[in-house]
Amino acid sequence: MPRKILVPFDGSEPAELALRWALLDAHDHGFPIKIMYVVDERSLDELTGFAPKETVLKELRGRGERILNRAERMANELGVDVEIEKKVRVGVPWREIVREAEDDEEINLIVLGSHGRTGLEKLILGSVAENVIRYSPVNVLVVKHEKRIEDSVDEAPRP
Repeated sequence: MPRKILVPFDGSEPAELALRWALLDAHDHGFPIKIMYVVDERSLDELTGFAPKETVLKELRGRGERILNRAERMANELGVDVEIEKKVRVGVPWREIVREAEDDEEINLIVLGSHGRTGLEKLILGSVAENVIRYSPVNVLVVKHEKRIEDSVDEAPRP
């Protein structure tokens, strides 16, 4: 059975933690990784008042490529031997993540951070992680922020 790990990556700290986890796991098991950045199409409407839509889209895609290059550098710094594929998509992030998992039959796991770059938008639209878990055709592993894990351990009842 083909195996590939999909890692949605927006450059946030939780996404970096998820990427590190996925890279180390992929290295241990010999799985390839697809790292994907999604240009949120909802932000295009807000930004097109400043420049033509094509110009804004080109700039946002370029930003996505730079973020994916940073992800690839992280893999090199970790010294892992992993085949990496990079991809930029445009759309609603959770939908594009799910669509990528549907389109690429080799993907059997999505690894993502518990929180990305969304703020108020998350409260209105629901979190990316929540929707990916709900609609994904494959298993999803959500990596929590280290600080949250430390806080949970500190608050755990002691025997």
